[in-house]
Amino acid sequence: MIDAAEEAIRQAERARALLDNPLLAGAFAELEADFLRVWRTSGTHAVAEREASWQMLRALDALRGRLEAAVTNGAFALARVEAENRARAAAQVNGDPLV
Repeated sequence: MIDAAEEAIRQAERARALLDNPLLAGAFAELEADFLRVWRTSGTHAVAEREASWQMLRALDALRGRLEAAVTNGAFALARVEAENRARAAAQVNGDPLV
């Protein structure tokens, strides 16, 4: 369990670094603006262009969502590891032989 938790914590750190990266944040914002502009300003008959922009916008949101989910999962994993460590320390203080 600790190995999986540690991996989730490491992934969260990497995901947070990506989300906090100004270059990546700027790229996300520019792409989102471009996709929305194309989607909003496309002509009535530009169905394929509008659909492609909408799909790209959804893909961008999905990528951001995956990174945010990794951060959230890492926070839960860290809390779980810290709780297990506190319980283990308390058991040792109380002389619990099962620790």
